[in-house]
Amino acid sequence: MRVVNLEDGDARAIYRNIELDARMFKKMRMFVHAEKIPTADNLLKDGDLTLFVRLGTDYNDNYYEYELPLKLTPAGKYDNNSDNEKYIVWPEENEVVIDFDELVNLKQSRNRTYGNSFCR
Repeated sequence: MRVVNLEDGDARAIYRNIELDARMFKKMRMFVHAEKIPTADNLLKDGDLTLFVRLGTDYNDNYYEYELPLKLTPAGKYDNNSDNEKYIVWPEENEVVIDFDELVNLKQSRNRTYGNSFCR
């Protein structure tokens, strides 16, 4: 997905609607790449872009949201043959690991604190 001219506070999304209870898995792991645009005169800094992942039965009230500020990588082409280049293109800071047990435990803790009527 390539996004240009994104205004501050705007969002773009890719949706994948599936009937799957992800809680049967222990973790979801994803690598994210955010590349600087060579002509942008360094206007975009690390952390200016944020990835968010929403998991749930709908995208209004019943979801978990995971958010991660992204580290930008230099523009260019890489052969990805060395470990140094691999971590330039896929920095560890942009690795997403969602532990489903932690999400369930957090929800249960929230419900104990605020009661089951708390729906967000």
